[in-house]
Amino acid sequence: MPRTTVHRIVHRVTEEVVDIRDVVIYLPKTPEDLEAICRGFAGLARHRAFNKAGGAIDGCHVRIVPPGGPGRQRYVNRK
Repeated sequence: MPRTTVHRIVHRVTEEVVDIRDVVIYLPKTPEDLEAICRGFAGLARHRAFNKAGGAIDGCHVRIVPPGGPGRQRYVNRK
């Protein structure tokens, strides 16, 4: 794929993400908000280690057929 095409695609996707960031990303605005979020994570996990978890990032699983060879493991994820 030509470098210019990759450049254009990356910029287009980045612009789309920036356009919807306020809809899909919530950042706590006050220390109390952050504390409430941390308590929520600790409660869900039922473990005090999550008292410091102020957020989570996850993605969508897209099933692919990984290429063969020595680099195959790079295409295996936690899902």
